[in-house]
Amino acid sequence: MLQTSNYSLVLSLQFLLLSYDLFVNSFSELLQKTPVIQLVLFMCVQ
Repeated sequence: MLQTSNYSLVLSLQFLLLSYDLFVNSFSELLQKTPVIQLVLFMCVQ
């Protein structure tokens, strides 16, 4: 059974991942004409 603290941790982790995904997708839309910058950003994030 999930404890309340575990549930809030999972929920905050999901929110963080969702925010990260939206951030990366919005940047990829802006930088579609420059694939080199996209590659550099991808390498920095990894």
